[in-house]
Amino acid sequence: MRPPVSARRNAFARIASLLAIGLAAAGCARPAAVSPAGAPPARSVLLFPLNVVVPMPTGLESGAASVSEALHAYLEAHASRVETLDPAAARAAWLAAAQELKAELGETQMSFDGAARVLARTLHRERRFDALVLPWLVLRPAKVHGRTVTWDGVTRTLRVVGGDQRTHFLLADFEAQAAAPSLQVAVFAADGGKLSEAVGGLDLIHLMLIVGDPPQIDAQVLPSSQILADHANVSEGIALALDPFLAKPQP
Repeated sequence: MRPPVSARRNAFARIASLLAIGLAAAGCARPAAVSPAGAPPARSVLLFPLNVVVPMPTGLESGAASVSEALHAYLEAHASRVETLDPAAARAAWLAAAQELKAELGETQMSFDGAARVLARTLHRERRFDALVLPWLVLRPAKVHGRTVTWDGVTRTLRVVGGDQRTHFLLADFEAQAAAPSLQVAVFAADGGKLSEAVGGLDLIHLMLIVGDPPQIDAQVLPSSQILADHANVSEGIALALDPFLAKPQP
């Protein structure tokens, strides 16, 4: 027997609320298109540590290391040389670039792209690179239908714990707006010119929990060891975020 409509709506509201934590902090870039096969490699890349330029969303910290490793490996497979910066040095360089831009233009005229252009030109005085890669993890808007979650070029399936055949109707009716983690990447040339900015969906950080009689549907955060730990899903998101840059012909 189906629970009353009001009960189903309340259940949907609870899971939508939990899944949407951090939605207000989601990034604004559009999903990236996958590049054509055989795109020419970048010659030399300077890779910034994750989330130096944008604060790390709460709840994603435990998965940052695995994303960083996969990102570095992906770039090494597509570029002739990949150099990285120590996190402390990267934060100092980013702060100095923002301060320089503020002194030049004033606080009201400051922008992310403006600070990144200053950063690229400043770093290039002491380091050799063709492209500066600025990556960050972000929570982005996602559409949930049943167990299926779609955002930023990817589709993932929510894991369900509890329930039985009688509770499948709960999932069939379920629709919500949620927040899911993505990798966003902005790339700048050594002279400060912007080469690309794109985003790719990574992996889910919640599962569905069905308990009680009548059944109630809820959301539960995955254990920290499972956050962004699926290598295949993380690699797909990295490719979506980087391929528009890597597909560009090199000068």
